[in-house]
Amino acid sequence: QYPSLQTTSHPGPLTLIDGEFMDEQIEQAARIVARYSQGKMADEVELEYTDRDGNTRALKVTPLPPDELPQEWMV
Repeated sequence: QYPSLQTTSHPGPLTLIDGEFMDEQIEQAARIVARYSQGKMADEVELEYTDRDGNTRALKVTPLPPDELPQEWMV
């Protein structure tokens, strides 16, 4: 099972995470997920992070602004 991020306050993508990450990297991933949710213009988006063992925790993040998304990440 992969760790995952799912928006809970707004409709948005389910995101699977491959690898091991530190808390600040999970928060950065959550901000990116929030950017691609319907809450992208909201002040705050709530998400649920589920680790490999099935443990969950709630996160609240500010969606990543488009100018902070590195161009080299764009397909």
